Amino acid sequence: RADQGEELMNLETPVSDWDAALRTGDVMAPLVQWRESLAGRPVTINREGLVAHYDFDGSLADSSGGYEHGRTLKGDPAFGSGQVSRSVSFDAQTLVTFGNRTGALRHDSPFSVAFWLRPTGSKQDMPVLQKIENTETRRGWEVWLTDYVLVDIQKRAGRINVRFTSKWPDNALELRTREHFVQSEWAHIAVVSQGSGRGAGLTLYVNGVPAETEIVRDTLTGPITNAA
Repeated sequence: RADQGEELMNLETPVSDWDAALRTGDVMAPLVQWRESLAGRPVTINREGLVAHYDFDGSLADSSGGYEHGRTLKGDPAFGSGQVSRSVSFDAQTLVTFGNRTGALRHDSPFSVAFWLRPTGSKQDMPVLQKIENTETRRGWEVWLTDYVLVDIQKRAGRINVRFTSKWPDNALELRTREHFVQSEWAHIAVVSQGSGRGAGLTLYVNGVPAETEIVRDTLTGPITNAA
């Protein structure tokens, strides 16, 4: 959503200020309690400019009204409670696809993609979302968890890595978080682009706060659209 990208950029400073206040004040416990009270409850959707929205309430149906329903290609997705409303769980043997317009991003147009994520115990780099033409050129876009490190007994943490590619690796934009995020903990991820096709025009939000990121490559000049 182009309008949502602009709104999130305008809210960057006040959100950061409020987040700092919450972490040091006496309201953190009530905030956590409020968040927990939302688990399993339906969420109100603002459909203006929305391409697709998935509640994962026992199915891969698109609840935005755009009929961009998902379907299972392989495996058996498991549905359960989520951080807000419901969630779906995938293992390494499960593959699903969503509607034709879902994820049909352009490098030269503003957009936003947002989702809740709770990764499980992988030791290797792991794809989260992909819409790529093939594994050679990798034309399209991807979200990965990479660079896992051990942070506790049998607990690892990985970086969030976002890639937009016309032809890998020479014609691509790649951004990753400096921070590692712990497995088995919920995080809300939002990728917001101003439509410049450059790293400076891309913001990655984690739990509503702009994450500190580093640009791995910033050589994207061609389109990322594909028929995947």
